[in-house]
Order: sequence, then structure tokens, then C-alpha cells
Amino acid sequence: MKTMKCDYDREKHMSITYEGGGLKYEFIADFAKKLPPHVQYASVAGGFCDKHDNVFLEVRGCPNPVIKLDPEGNYVGEFGRGVITICHFGIATPDDTYMMADIPMHVVREFDEKGNVLVEMGNRGKGSDSGFNGHYYEEQRRLGNLYPPEPYMRIPGLTALTEAERATVVRMAEPFNRPTDVALDSKGDIYVSDGYGNVAVHRFSRDGKLIKTWGGRGDEPGKFLMVHAVTVDAKDQIWVCDRDQNAVHVFDNEGNVLAYCKGNLGQPSGIVADKDYIYCVGRGGYLTVFNPEFEVVAQIGYFNSELRAHGIAVNSKGDLFLFPTTATEDHQCICLKRIK
Repeated sequence: MKTMKCDYDREKHMSITYEGGGLKYEFIADFAKKLPPHVQYASVAGGFCDKHDNVFLEVRGCPNPVIKLDPEGNYVGEFGRGVITICHFGIATPDDTYMMADIPMHVVREFDEKGNVLVEMGNRGKGSDSGFNGHYYEEQRRLGNLYPPEPYMRIPGLTALTEAERATVVRMAEPFNRPTDVALDSKGDIYVSDGYGNVAVHRFSRDGKLIKTWGGRGDEPGKFLMVHAVTVDAKDQIWVCDRDQNAVHVFDNEGNVLAYCKGNLGQPSGIVADKDYIYCVGRGGYLTVFNPEFEVVAQIGYFNSELRAHGIAVNSKGDLFLFPTTATEDHQCICLKRIK
């Protein structure tokens, strides 16, 4: 008898491409290389690229929650120990600093290359008054008022927000209550999606002064259910992922709605822009590409495809990086290498 064995790394030894709307990508299942043992199985929630095409992973379950990779995917270093509690999404600034949203601390911080805090925005440890009750699910379970249809999907601590908890957000509030993402426009103004415990987008000056807040709870353009990610395109238009409403909103810097897309986005979780496009990834396996003229350029992937991801980044070459976290446990950092 001959014993036959299949390769558990089969995706590394085959060619997979995704193509749509004139865009074509080579699928690289695991971009990160030479990770130390304590990082190899960490959950990567998000990430970003700097102007040098280094890739930063925002991880959960590691002492240092930010891992730096060089442009080839090799491990370089890490930072954030004792400062960042749970980082969600972030960006690299043109000044070689990093800005990140820290969910449970209700703050957005700016760091230097060594991980030193330069600026902190928000009231550390104190969420704004949106009505959000992060323990609503546990409270109602103990009272016998809530019964999960699939218990394994309702493990406290694994599920960020249940539908019942989101329902406790009854008003738009000031910064912040569990912020999710941060972006910069060409003038240096800062935009924060304040979405796990709030339903708002905030605009700040570069020195951290609040200029404007907009949003509120609702299901129409400009109103939110979960403000999960934000980016600014080449025309300084603000794009916002409303994840659990399956929608993307586009605003000017005063909060006026310019465009809206709802449906067939695969629960849009991460969004990023470069000089040409806006890339939106959905946890369901969808990648949707827009241009600054509010046209859908490409729809790539399909339900439950390998493109399931929580966050997304883009480098100067147009290569995309997908950060799956629990959307797919098989990978930590997927690269979609742009094929010209």
C-alpha cells in the first residue's frame, strides 16, 4: 500500500489570480516571512503601509501590538507594549509617524518610529455618552432575555458587538466611544471613524482640535449603524465603511453626503485609497474598487472567497494587503500583488 499526503501549504505552490474591471492581482496567501514564534499565530486585525512600502500589522494577542515588515514581508521589529490596549486600524503619516485607534481606551494616538506617544486625542478610559452599553449582552443573558441562536457565535470577548449591544447606541456623541479608524487629508486634517460605541465621524485639525462631528443612527445616506473604517481619496473626499449596514458613504469635509453605495459589498470592513482608486474589502470575501468620480471600477471576489478580510492596506505600487483576523484563520496577511 502506498500512503498519499496532501500539502497543507498548497496555496503557496499554485498560481491564483483575481481579475476584474481591468485590474489584475496575483494572490499571495502569506506575505509575512520569518515571524518570531510569539507572532506566528497572532490574529492580525488591521494594518497599513508607509511611504517606504513597509507593511505594519496591527495584531491581537501579542505583547507588542504593532509588527513591522519590510517591503518584501520580512519581520523587522515591533512596538506598542504597555501603551496600546487593542489597536483597530491606523495609518502612517507623511512625517513617518503612525496614528492608531485604541478601542477600549477611547483614544486615537500618534506615535514616532520608536513607539513613543506624540499626541493622544480623547478621554483615556472614558467613553463619550452615546448610550452604548458594552455589557448589555451579558446582562440580558443573565436575566434570561437573550438567547443566541448559535451559541458558539456569541462567546463574550470574541464577538465585538452583538446586535443587542449596538441597539444601545441611541445618539451621536462627542469623541470618542470605541473609535475604529483614522485618516488624513492633503491639508493635514484628521478624520476619525467613531464606530464601535458611537455613530459618528469626527474631523480635527492637525493639532488635535475638534472641527466638526457628523453622523447619527439611521439607515439612510449619512446615517450609520457601525462606522468601521475611514479613508480620504485623492480629491480629499471622505469614504466611510458602515460595516453592519453593508454600505459605504462618501462625504466632503463638512459632512455633506456626496455619494452612497449599499448592498453587495460583503459586509464592508476596511477601506483605503491611493492616487487612483478607493479599495473596500468585505468580510464576506468581496473586494470592491471605486474611483474618485464615484464609479464602481471593479468587483472582485465572491461570497466566502479567499478575500475575506477585516482590514486593508495599499502600497505605492498598488499592491493590496488584506488582514483577515477571524474572517479566515488560515492566513495573517494576504497580498494581492498588482499585475500591470
